[in-house]
Amino acid sequence: MPELLSEDWIEAARGVLADLPAVGDVDTSVQYTVTGAPGGRIVIGIVISSGRVTGLEVGRVTDPGCRVSLDYEVLSRIIDGSLDSDVAFMRGAVKVEGDHAGWLVDLRDLRARIAKALSAISTGGD
Repeated sequence: MPELLSEDWIEAARGVLADLPAVGDVDTSVQYTVTGAPGGRIVIGIVISSGRVTGLEVGRVTDPGCRVSLDYEVLSRIIDGSLDSDVAFMRGAVKVEGDHAGWLVDLRDLRARIAKALSAISTGGD
């Protein structure tokens, strides 16, 4: 099992997310900045087209719909299902700049599906 946010994990995540079915018809991009990761701060961009994840890259996104900041522990807990991303946002552990409504409402179901799919990478399960 690759370590969360490692190069191997990112590569596995690309494959898992590319296989997800569409959720809604949202077109946007989200730039995530994760602090406190084992390798230090990391920026990841996710591109969503017609409700599907069509891109996952390390680095900044050009003109993202929103920018999300959180720490590694919070991300780990969201992915393993022990913390809901909406709850983390309400507690101030996840900060969103830009299109708040897009991230909170339009991407809610897709975010949940992404977290569940990514948990399989960390646990080695489906």
